[in-house]
Amino acid sequence: MVLRENTVLLDTFVAGECPSGTAACQDGSACVKQIQWCDGVVHCNDTSDERDCTCQARLDKDRLCDGYFDCPQGEDELGCFGMYLTGYFRKAVIT
Repeated sequence: MVLRENTVLLDTFVAGECPSGTAACQDGSACVKQIQWCDGVVHCNDTSDERDCTCQARLDKDRLCDGYFDCPQGEDELGCFGMYLTGYFRKAVIT
C-alpha cells in the first residue's frame, strides 16, 4: 500500500514523535495530519487512521443533522432536531 499525499514519514523524526497537528499511525510508519484522520482515505499502511472511525466521523460536516440518515444506524442525526442521543424517537414538544 502506498502512503497518500501529505503523510509525513517518521524517518525524518525521532521514532514515536510527530510534529504538532499530526498523529502517528499505530504501526509507527508515518505521521498523518489530524484533519486527515477519519476522512475516508487511508493514509497509514496499517489503516489505523480509518480503522476505528464512526460513520458520523467520516461524513462531511454538512451531512450531519441535515434530516437524512446517511449512516446505517442513523447516528448522523441523533441529537439533532429534538431527537434523543440514544434513539430515533422525536421528543414531544408541548407548546
